[in-house]
Amino acid sequence: MVKLPETYVVNKFYQYAGSPKHNRGTNVYQASCPICREGKSWLRKKRCYYIPTKNVIHCHNCGWHGNPVNWIMELESCSLSDVLSESNNYDNIVIPINQVENNKKVTNYELPCDCIDLENDDELNFYSDNSIVMQAVYTLNDRGLLTSINRPKKYYITLTDFVHKNRIIIPFYDENNKIIFYQSRKILNNDDRPRYLSKKNSERSIFNINNIIEDIPYVFITEGPFDCTFIKNGIALAGISESGSDTFTEKQKLQIQMFPLHEHIFVLDNQWNDATSKKKSKDLIEAGKSVFLWPKEYSKFKDINDVCIKYKLNEFPYKFILKNSFSGMVGKLKLSEIR
Repeated sequence: MVKLPETYVVNKFYQYAGSPKHNRGTNVYQASCPICREGKSWLRKKRCYYIPTKNVIHCHNCGWHGNPVNWIMELESCSLSDVLSESNNYDNIVIPINQVENNKKVTNYELPCDCIDLENDDELNFYSDNSIVMQAVYTLNDRGLLTSINRPKKYYITLTDFVHKNRIIIPFYDENNKIIFYQSRKILNNDDRPRYLSKKNSERSIFNINNIIEDIPYVFITEGPFDCTFIKNGIALAGISESGSDTFTEKQKLQIQMFPLHEHIFVLDNQWNDATSKKKSKDLIEAGKSVFLWPKEYSKFKDINDVCIKYKLNEFPYKFILKNSFSGMVGKLKLSEIR
């Protein structure tokens, strides 16, 4: 029997089930069943259970019983390979709020609660003795993220939000400069959560869509938000499928359509030392995409941010990316040289 990562299944449970809650004592998740909709009791009855220790989901109303793989396949009308591919490359896990322990009503805020502006001198002076806030400021400065050419307007941190506390908050703006999504990025060594966490119950948006200019007829697409802040017209998707298909969410497809004349170039982590990035690059090229392939002389670097830290750059030249971007048969041959 295939067993998916628990955090991945929890994310799906919170995405599809109605008004879910978690009993931390028993580690059992309970919600309204999204398959039978609980008859006329949707959101009033919670008879669907996910029991991680048994790798099973069961509804006491309709009798649906099976493992999470089949549950997700039925809800999304997808194949087993689709589920396995997504779960194997799922880095942006949404950790649910424990509604058993914290019985407060969940509100869909623009940002996590009690956010501190990491570039507001008054707020920083107030929290100058707080080691978490100071670590966040140090991280931003150390990685050059406060001076990068394509940076967002603000970075934040929260010390109280149940899901995102003690992490840098990265806001995603729409074309009207309104925050419609966010991710948090861990900064502490003892934070055992995934590197990135996403806004709960919200479809991924494009990071930096508001910073695209017409003067450059390209958009440079990275996975994570930090790399793209060093590239003019750099945007991030907050995750790229390894299969290379359905790279954009439905919301992202609508957003990118606002720039129909811009050519798309994918800029992933260094293929010389990242097997997953190489596999994604291969699939993107086979899907007809143009991909930046790292030159061998840069093989020691992990990503764009790594290069900019090393050479103290606030911009990674986009013309260098264009020079080393390939598609079609040429792209396949160039990628085959990376070993």
